[in-house]
Amino acid sequence: MRFVTRVFFIVPFISTTPLVAQSPARDRSGTWVLDIQNSNFGGAPAPASDSMTITRSGTMYQVDQYANAGTGAQHVSSQWPVGDGQVTNEVPEQGASMHSTITMRGDTATFTGEISLQGQVVATQSGRESLSPDGRTMTRVVDIQPLIGSSGPLHIVAVYLKKH
Repeated sequence: MRFVTRVFFIVPFISTTPLVAQSPARDRSGTWVLDIQNSNFGGAPAPASDSMTITRSGTMYQVDQYANAGTGAQHVSSQWPVGDGQVTNEVPEQGASMHSTITMRGDTATFTGEISLQGQVVATQSGRESLSPDGRTMTRVVDIQPLIGSSGPLHIVAVYLKKH
């Protein structure tokens, strides 16, 4: 379970900006803080803290996520496309990478992907991320299926609140 918990914190924000003309998504730029009380980590320990700063630059979002999951503070930087697309983000200090395919529909992104450590695929993930009607809450639902080890699937619901 420790491996899967660690991997969750390298699973950065998934962009949810529009491609659907009739229902344009709102910009996610800003600072978001994890609402631990309203989140569920599927039996894994909750992080002591988790926040991210999202900045849009053209067709990409720059995401800087800061978390403390009991193993010390972690900082992960990643980029995500604005709209449908594929992206691979590297976490060199952990020897990890994550390849994701993102599909946008209004304010909701669905995604699938593979998580690799030192070049070996160790887990698959799928999920969705959506913004509340008032734009103040972002909810990420992620299912992680480890491909090695004896741990079973992990279902995570992470609720983030936008700082004022």
